[in-house]
Amino acid sequence: MGDSNGKSAAKVSAMAAIASAVIAAIVSLSVALVGQLAEKQKQVDDKYAAALERLGNPNPDVRMGAMYMLGSVHKRSTDDRVAIVESISAYLRAHTSQLNVKVATQEGIVHFNERAQYCAQLPRPDIDVQAAVGVLSRRDTNGEGFGKGEQPDLHDVRLTRADLPGAHFRNGNFTDADLRCAIFTSKSSFRSAILVGAHLQGAKLRSADFRGADLRKADLRGADLRKADLTGADLTEADLRGAQLDGAQWKETCTAGVKWSNGANMGIRNCGQ
Repeated sequence: MGDSNGKSAAKVSAMAAIASAVIAAIVSLSVALVGQLAEKQKQVDDKYAAALERLGNPNPDVRMGAMYMLGSVHKRSTDDRVAIVESISAYLRAHTSQLNVKVATQEGIVHFNERAQYCAQLPRPDIDVQAAVGVLSRRDTNGEGFGKGEQPDLHDVRLTRADLPGAHFRNGNFTDADLRCAIFTSKSSFRSAILVGAHLQGAKLRSADFRGADLRKADLRGADLRKADLTGADLTEADLRGAQLDGAQWKETCTAGVKWSNGANMGIRNCGQ
């Protein structure tokens, strides 16, 4: 009997020792993980701060590198995403000074055949600007959508001849933006974006997604809209003279007051009808 009690006590003692060792290991592992996470967050914070500091560097190559750093931080830190999008958007608005677009495009192209000659006269974005808008355009490549506050605000920016195939600007704000001759091929997405008064003359928008987009008074003269999806978009008073429209989808598209090329009228539909 005594021997049995002794064995039981020893067994309990051994189990308690094992439990204590397991708990100690878990605590140690937890502490280590917390330390690693804190170190990773510190690295992200340091990288974010360094990128913002470099945005003020006079060398455009340094500023370009800073944009890619911000893109890297955006992928790694969910807490900083809104601030990064706001920072890059503000940078683009400040560093893409607008010309008087209304005057500059008054006598612009009216047919896509004139595109090459017209576009050759327009400047390309500086390397830091191209990098910045590229970082913004690649944030939604899986189609998961942006979080609250992550929509880029690029009103009044000047991005003539920007090369952004496959860009994703869903819900973005491009009011009065100068996007003449920009390249948005490979199913770029402007779904539900605001492009009121945007200047898109000669832009390559083949197969682009404009579902639900607001394109009121947008200038799309000479643009390539072949196979573009304009379902539910508002094109009220937009200018589509000379645009390529083969295969474009127009279901429930608002087209009141649209300027068409001769023979290209897709019918009139007022929004709300």
